[in-house]
Amino acid sequence: MESGQVIGLDLSSSWIHGVVYDNSSLFLLHHHQKLNLACNDFSESTISSKFGQFMKLAHLNLSFSGFYGLIPTEIYHLAELVSIDLSVNLCDRLPELSPHVFIKQLQNLTKLRHLHLDGVNMSSVAPGFLMNLSSTLISLVISNTGLQGDFPEDIFCLPFLQKLSLTGNRILTGTLPKYNLSSSLRFLALSDTNFSGKLPDTIGNLGYLNVLNLSSNEFKGSIPKSLWNCTKITSLYLSSNKFNGQVAASLSKLSQLTSLNLRVEQF
Repeated sequence: MESGQVIGLDLSSSWIHGVVYDNSSLFLLHHHQKLNLACNDFSESTISSKFGQFMKLAHLNLSFSGFYGLIPTEIYHLAELVSIDLSVNLCDRLPELSPHVFIKQLQNLTKLRHLHLDGVNMSSVAPGFLMNLSSTLISLVISNTGLQGDFPEDIFCLPFLQKLSLTGNRILTGTLPKYNLSSSLRFLALSDTNFSGKLPDTIGNLGYLNVLNLSSNEFKGSIPKSLWNCTKITSLYLSSNKFNGQVAASLSKLSQLTSLNLRVEQF
């Protein structure tokens, strides 16, 4: 009341519905550092360019609130952004990235640590744009986006990366790198994509890994013995691939395992 400055606003899961217009009083609060509007119903709202005027904004969450349309350029000018979540339900109208703008501007977000775009339409964006991400990225969630092409191996090697989800991008191709897999990884989900090749022996270096989901891909060959060194795994899904060999005896090393799927499709 004394300063008139609001630096954080969390209205997530508040049963709010309606349209967020450019003249909303929300945009009179210029000092936001954290803004969370997640899990509401703004289903007739595009993402206003006015969100780009919060120059001190570090955390922006508009997820699962029905926002749609082209993500405005102004969002990429928020140089203080640490996390951004624009994820949507697939049954809603989708936000969409403008490929040329996104590729050019992404490198401006040097403080970005968490990028979540689950369900955002990225069908016109080449996976190579991800090479412009900050080297200190911690989590990257781009599942069910229509991303297509060859996924750059270097992303798996980002030194601080803990979570990577590419699930549901059915025509996204790629392989796991043989060397320099990020030892920080805790969550790796590539299910329902089109990754192929053999699992590298270096996968055993992922000592913090909790979840590994490689289901419904084209991985082949034997499962590396080194995988059983990842003793913190709680969920392991390797079904619907072309793996061969024996695993039963080795599974006993995964003492924290609570969920397992090794199903093989028979044709």
